[in-house]
Amino acid sequence: MATGRVRTHLDALTGVRAYAALAVLAFHAWLNAGHPALPVGPEAFSVDLSPYAKFGWIGVDVFFVLSGFLLTRVALSRTGPLTAPPRSIAESLGESYGSYLRRRILRVYPAYYACMSVLLGLAVLGVYGHVPDELDMLLHVFMSHNFVERYIVSMNGVFWTLPFEWHFYLLFPLLLWLLRRFGAVALYAGAVVVVLATKAQVIWADDGFGQLLVLIRLDAFCAGMLASFLSHKYPLGRRAAIAAALAGMALLLTLPFVFAKQPGVVHYYDVLGFVKPFWMHAAICLVLCAITATRTAFVRLFDHPAIVWLGTISYSIYLWHLPVVELLPSVGLGADLAAPSWGGYLRLVAWTLAFVIPLSVASYYTIERPFQRAGARRPDEARASPLRRPVALLLVWAAALLVATAILRRL
Repeated sequence: MATGRVRTHLDALTGVRAYAALAVLAFHAWLNAGHPALPVGPEAFSVDLSPYAKFGWIGVDVFFVLSGFLLTRVALSRTGPLTAPPRSIAESLGESYGSYLRRRILRVYPAYYACMSVLLGLAVLGVYGHVPDELDMLLHVFMSHNFVERYIVSMNGVFWTLPFEWHFYLLFPLLLWLLRRFGAVALYAGAVVVVLATKAQVIWADDGFGQLLVLIRLDAFCAGMLASFLSHKYPLGRRAAIAAALAGMALLLTLPFVFAKQPGVVHYYDVLGFVKPFWMHAAICLVLCAITATRTAFVRLFDHPAIVWLGTISYSIYLWHLPVVELLPSVGLGADLAAPSWGGYLRLVAWTLAFVIPLSVASYYTIERPFQRAGARRPDEARASPLRRPVALLLVWAAALLVATAILRRL
């Protein structure tokens, strides 16, 4: 820290991914188990824990904030403290935009294409979903299916978040340049103004399309960038880290109960709806700053080897869990919707994990990791690798998906 460099990888940050993915899984299981009440304790004094399941979608916000945090952390490790505002985006990043983009492509697209390929096969067999039309598949291939509202969840209910993540990646070099040029606080304040303006436009125009575009979530990503910059410039001492951890967890644990009575699962457009993102993002940022400051008992909740391993395969867990949850009733393993209960909910979670973990292991070790390693190899090493041109291979894969869709639509 004294030299201005930061460690770019902490196992505990990978562990955060595990909790985020499992929270979203718990949320979707709760929805598909019939929204059961989850009482704990004697009947006279029982507490309903279903708000925690209902708010499991907060894992999506964790992913958005964590992405901004990690990408900024990596950039700071590459460049160290700059004595003057950067003259270019490449100088701000510490690498060329092409190099940065190549790594991002190889991080998110291979497992995504694998999931889409299987879902397309299941649609052809009439097992799950339907064969998308050509435009739907084209937009999915470029991870921009949020541009047409009816396509946002046409293939997989969790795919709606991926365009946000991908567009954050595309914008990040510019956002980082703005952070270095005008300051992290100014960047975050600007993002909040953009988000509030977008929400206002949605309300006044009575048109929900703005909710599908990256601008309405920009505050989450920029909150992570702000937290990363501040934790780099003003690293917390041990006591401050413990205080940040306690404050962050207190905010996260109370949030579901404070907002539980809001109508709907996710609600933006009343007073509490405008407060909620600040509450969530502050809590997540406090936790991340506490984790990266120093190793405490709190950090051990996140860097246990089993949690870190789950975090390593968390992207695949995220991609696969909802189709599994929705397919389980077809094989007699769904929850009893006529009588929603703790037992039915836990069985659904257990069966989902029993199928999703092996799928995610296969996805990570056969798809994700080989592509990521290929992207990290030096040119001389790449020539000896089976994946000598991983981006070109992805382009061929994308073309194959488009051709297959066009043929299937005509059968």
